[in-house]
Amino acid sequence: MADRGNILDELTNQQLVDRYRFNRAGLNYLETVFGPALEPATMRHKSLSAMDKLLITLRYLATGGIQLNDADMHNVSQPAVSKILTEVTNHLSSADVLGRNLFDEGHVPNGQYHLLGDSGYAGRRWLLTPYLNPQPGSQTAYNRSHKITRAKVERGIGQLKRRFGVLHGEIRVQPEKSLQNCSDLRCFAQYL
Repeated sequence: MADRGNILDELTNQQLVDRYRFNRAGLNYLETVFGPALEPATMRHKSLSAMDKLLITLRYLATGGIQLNDADMHNVSQPAVSKILTEVTNHLSSADVLGRNLFDEGHVPNGQYHLLGDSGYAGRRWLLTPYLNPQPGSQTAYNRSHKITRAKVERGIGQLKRRFGVLHGEIRVQPEKSLQNCSDLRCFAQYL
């Protein structure tokens, strides 16, 4: 790939989707939402723009590949890729970003979310499980709806794994580095 600044200009929408899983409009939207927090404080020493950081992160998440390959593709060093992944994923998983984008904008009604589990889990207020021995009528209808909904969720998870290869394999960072984001991930998990 040539100069970092020309990636969006050089690639077609389909090529962008193939490489980053978002088209030009989607990338511009992400830059609008997350760009202000990712912009460098200065443009000294060829600092990476917010879009550069988003592209590097999305490429890694899309392929689950080796950081060195993403570094070569974007004309940066592997340590820069590692630093960018940490910066961008920390920002994307922060409670502020989740709250602003998921709840404040109405994508997930606040306090109106539940997890779906199978019958191996104990029922909780926030965890919906099927009845073990449903009575005819409403319990049977509930189990049927639960099964249909879980199937849709499983298909959605499968699509995410196919779209973002990093979800399909192992985490390729030091355990200490992956644990660094645990508090943010727990915060994120409560909204799933």
